[in-house]
Amino acid sequence: MVEFTRVRCHSCGTDIEIPDYLKRPHCIRCGAEIIINCDKETSNEDNGKIHNLLKFSREAEDRGEFRIAIGFVDKAIEIEPNNDDAIESRTRLARKYSTELAQRIAAQVTICRANHSLETFHLRRYGPMISKAERDQFILDSKKLDELKNEGKTYFKMAGLCTVCGGIKKCLECEGSGKCYYCKIATKSALSSCEECKGTGICKWCKGTKLCRVCLGDGLYRDMVFPDDVI
Repeated sequence: MVEFTRVRCHSCGTDIEIPDYLKRPHCIRCGAEIIINCDKETSNEDNGKIHNLLKFSREAEDRGEFRIAIGFVDKAIEIEPNNDDAIESRTRLARKYSTELAQRIAAQVTICRANHSLETFHLRRYGPMISKAERDQFILDSKKLDELKNEGKTYFKMAGLCTVCGGIKKCLECEGSGKCYYCKIATKSALSSCEECKGTGICKWCKGTKLCRVCLGDGLYRDMVFPDDVI
């Protein structure tokens, strides 16, 4: 008869029943490898370390330093992988930090577009010349946005949130308007029609729904990467 061990995923917090014949089980939700602690009970010394780490984590959380708080929790989980308090704290903190990250990503998209002339984005899509200073600033702002998106991939997955929108649910390409952002570039550049939407005026990624094209507006985790074609 197959026996099952009930464990909680250290990555996303999902409760899972693992059959005893699996040597290297993985979470059915996020795909993370499940570590089953078969060692004897955690020592008093380790319990003390875990208590202190979780205390430091709560203090960092109270200060709004969610990334630091997650670091303390991760150290506690290294000591005892199936510690329920640590796993619950990690999931809660990951969601808080993911909310902050998602807002920063959306804000950085707006900054990139606001700080650069339409010609800068026209260069990206169609290729006319721009000044060196404008090009350098575009590179710096784009690099910062890429760094935020890469960080988002890690923490959004940890929190069980969409790896593209981070749970804010709206389309980042059109900033939730449902309209093609690049139409105004085509107008200013005296093009006959916008090459992005083919003259429809509708965002080609969300098809006018205003919703994230990966999670379709539910904000939940999908095993997909952040599309490179989204600014």
